[in-house]
Amino acid sequence: MSGPAVLLCPACRQVVPSAAGEQPSFLPFCSERCKLTDLGRWFAQEYTVPAPIPPEDSESIAEVLRAREAES
Repeated sequence: MSGPAVLLCPACRQVVPSAAGEQPSFLPFCSERCKLTDLGRWFAQEYTVPAPIPPEDSESIAEVLRAREAES
């Protein structure tokens, strides 16, 4: 039998308390600082939501990749 699941803060990777009385109000983060840091990353566009690549764009992407390889 396995123990309780361990939740890690997505920003700093510290263990987030999982006991009912100890859970922070900013779950899944361990602190408000980590919550705001993550929000800042979204605002700075460090995160992106992946979107499917349309078939008509695949050749253009291949050309860009070939050009980058040629520069290296």
